[in-house]
Amino acid sequence: MLFYNGLRLIFLRVLSFFCIFTSNMIRSANFYPIGIFFVIFFHLAFKVIPQKIYSTFDFGYNLGLANQNITSNININNSQASNTLVKGSFGSGLNLSATTGYLYKPNFSFELGLSYSQSQSFDGNYTKDTSFSQQIKIKANMLRFMPGIRIALGEGRNKMFVKIGAAFRLAGQANLTNIYIDEQSHNTTVSEWKYFKGFSLGAYSGIGFTHKISEKISFYGEALIIVQSWSPKYGDVTKYSINGTNMVETLLPGQQHIHFVDQYTVTNGSYSNYAAKEQLKQYYSFSSLGLKIGIIYYFTTKNEAQGH
Repeated sequence: MLFYNGLRLIFLRVLSFFCIFTSNMIRSANFYPIGIFFVIFFHLAFKVIPQKIYSTFDFGYNLGLANQNITSNININNSQASNTLVKGSFGSGLNLSATTGYLYKPNFSFELGLSYSQSQSFDGNYTKDTSFSQQIKIKANMLRFMPGIRIALGEGRNKMFVKIGAAFRLAGQANLTNIYIDEQSHNTTVSEWKYFKGFSLGAYSGIGFTHKISEKISFYGEALIIVQSWSPKYGDVTKYSINGTNMVETLLPGQQHIHFVDQYTVTNGSYSNYAAKEQLKQYYSFSSLGLKIGIIYYFTTKNEAQGH
């Protein structure tokens, strides 16, 4: 009993930390209506109908799906040039998820989840003999709202389940770091860009198993496929330095801000640097196959929870 109480306490502490973390991301992205919705939902879940509610928390690693061209490695010297493609999906990397479910039937439930993913870093290089070298690093993160349904299969302590639902982007950003070294003057220019905002809707489906530890706690493993892409709406320079000296204030608005659009028109064949520059949207893959393990805590009676 002491072990299960300790496990329950750890689960609730980790879940509360995750909720604080995600609420900060939602607040920074100005998604206040979503935050209000979750406050109302959790109040109803844990105060009004707790006997039909369960919560989960899991972590795992996502393998990228629907890979695309991200950057490249280019090496040019006096006699030859080599080019290597760097491709992948920003859906690859670490993943944390928390879900609250409502048991509509013993084997059927509705779920509302939050999922945070942090991609690996994709690195590219461009080197030209003794003239210059350039390093590019790109990574991204995303916080998703994932409503769906879950169906439990089988009886006993070990059960299978399947789930399906939608994936809405709530917050997140892509970060690009560009390091340019002039080998002749030995000057080093560092610029960092943040790409953010933009609507994204995807879908997910998964299959897994649960192992009952006690009446209130189960362990589970899951394979989850997410199909999703995202195009940022804005891009801003967050850092620009030459030989370590901050030079952001020397940039004009057109050099510091980008607005991604479906189409744009250039007047007289030139851009104005006194307004944010327009560029065509580019969609990035956030599709993945995730392998995860986690814990379920049931706010249910024995009879109601037996389907899960």
